[in-house]
Amino acid sequence: MRIVNRIFLVSLLALLGACASLSGLEEPRVSLADLQLKDANLFSQTFLVGLRVENPNPFGVKLNAAEVNIDLDGQHFARGLSNQGVDLPGYGTSLVMVDVSTSMLGLAQQLLNLPARQRLPYEISGTLHLSRGAGLAIPFRQKGELDWNMLGASGARPAQQP
Repeated sequence: MRIVNRIFLVSLLALLGACASLSGLEEPRVSLADLQLKDANLFSQTFLVGLRVENPNPFGVKLNAAEVNIDLDGQHFARGLSNQGVDLPGYGTSLVMVDVSTSMLGLAQQLLNLPARQRLPYEISGTLHLSRGAGLAIPFRQKGELDWNMLGASGARPAQQP
């Protein structure tokens, strides 16, 4: 009986220590790095979105998946998932590529409502899923502007902030 109590106590202390170390985790920062048309047909389009993920922690983490939603000019544009495993080094940056899809109707509505300006406001939001060991889902949200002058073979890039 004493052995069972000791095992339970050691397990409880290890669990509390693990929780304490995770509570000091600073959330990774996510920003839009790239947006490229990957595939288009009569009914839907697929874009390849590059997310720049910065780890402000001194230790590396493994990303298992990402969920992404994109709004353009305040209207829903596309959503997608990625199960790309990415190692995010401590105090480092990694690029996570996510396929997002939109319907032809959604794209047509966006094109009809595009303002006659070169910069278009966007909001990208979603969740990063860390490795199973940590089991954390970290939400993110970022706003910016896309510069349509940069749209072309290399894709659209976020506008440079002054």
